[in-house]
Amino acid sequence: MVIRGLYRAFWGLSVLTVTLVFPAAFCQAHVHIHSPNGGETLYADSSFTIVWHIHINHTILNWDLRLSTDNGGTWNDLVIDYDNTALSYDWTVPNINSTECLIWIIMDNVGTDYEDISDGVFTIVGSVGSEESKPDSRTPTFQLMKNYPNPFSNQTVIRYQLPAANRTTLEVFDLSGRLVETLVNEPQESGVYQVEWEAKEAPSGIYFYRIQSGDFIATKKLILLR
Repeated sequence: MVIRGLYRAFWGLSVLTVTLVFPAAFCQAHVHIHSPNGGETLYADSSFTIVWHIHINHTILNWDLRLSTDNGGTWNDLVIDYDNTALSYDWTVPNINSTECLIWIIMDNVGTDYEDISDGVFTIVGSVGSEESKPDSRTPTFQLMKNYPNPFSNQTVIRYQLPAANRTTLEVFDLSGRLVETLVNEPQESGVYQVEWEAKEAPSGIYFYRIQSGDFIATKKLILLR
């Protein structure tokens, strides 16, 4: 945001006129992509939940989602006319290799105020190419499993797998992107982990749990029903 000031003589008084100039990205903030939003590493054929939220409610949610693998040079449709009041889309990551991926989301029935592009590029690691680039099925991989039970009324279990030691965070967010609770925030060795989330005073609704361990970031949806 840029603030411009100008003094003017008005009835013998010095009056400061202030003009606020907002950059275009700030003006188009009605919708915001939560993930992937830059820096993530996704793996081909894995399941990833694209998550976004809106700052100003609108009764009709009719979304178009697009993917770029060349930093916005070209765009390919992921889904058109997608109606989802949960503000998320379960996506199967394509089998490609790119370090310049972006997601573009548009509520195409209300104009450009309701659109957003990932703040930064993310990476997709594919299994196409040389044998060295293909994952060894015997080697543990990063995994974030679906919570169980889901939906749940009070407590649910989240499991994940780490192939290497790293500082790991596991956090729960609400639909607006607000952090609800941090379940894990510590260095962890490779292995399979299980964490329980007791929703306690959280109201019924849709939430997202997000893990980050090194370059690996993944998000999934859970539903709390009281």
